[in-house]
Amino acid sequence: MLTRTAKALAACAVALSASATPASAAPRLTIGAIGDSISVGFDASYPGNNYQFSWSTGNSGLVASHYLRLKAANPGYDVRAYNEAVAGASTVDMGPQVQAILQHPLDFLTITVGANDICDGSVPLPQTLRNLREIFRTLIAARPSIRILIVGVPDVYRLYQTSAPFPGCTAVWRNPVHPLCNPVLGAGLSDAERIAFRDQVLAQGAAIKNLVHAEFAANVRFADIGARDYSPEDVSSVDCFHPSIDGQRKLADATWDAWN
Repeated sequence: MLTRTAKALAACAVALSASATPASAAPRLTIGAIGDSISVGFDASYPGNNYQFSWSTGNSGLVASHYLRLKAANPGYDVRAYNEAVAGASTVDMGPQVQAILQHPLDFLTITVGANDICDGSVPLPQTLRNLREIFRTLIAARPSIRILIVGVPDVYRLYQTSAPFPGCTAVWRNPVHPLCNPVLGAGLSDAERIAFRDQVLAQGAAIKNLVHAEFAANVRFADIGARDYSPEDVSSVDCFHPSIDGQRKLADATWDAWN
């Protein structure tokens, strides 16, 4: 039985493709992904990009991505997925991804971005919002009927609480060449400092949600995962930071209904 979200997206698929596809061809439905390392399944099972385990466009049944859910909800459709996300991306450097994804037919698009803005401390919140506004405007101008789902930044403080007790995690986080989110995972921080960073994450999520509702409600939805709990199996054994296969699957679960 289809969920309410699946039924809604199936109905949307009919509306999007009915007039654009010759009667002799299977109607096409396309989902794309742009953003940061979460969308490429970075370190989910082995080092580097694990595209098959992406919560958005992955083709592994272990994750049950949005792509696979769209396929299940739309039998008879030629459902395709494209992933142009880049590990390490911030809102500042999303332009090439936007242009790359617009080379494809596009009905649905997921975005994970903002974590590097705040973890690096290099992009203040007002600039993040300006960058997102430009991203949304560019996408909607090129694809007026597009449906976009932007996912908020995870609560890295909860990640710290979950993984800090495990041997080796702090060493991975504090690698001098590629440190991971120093404002919360770095050495020598008080718990109050880590909580203050979490408050910044929550403030960013609230501001993005307000931007979406105020200016882009016709095309964009926001999925807030800031309060989502972690368990050890949700976190990559490679870097103690990114979602594991289980974490990607739970992210797909947590965000699917946000399309409504």
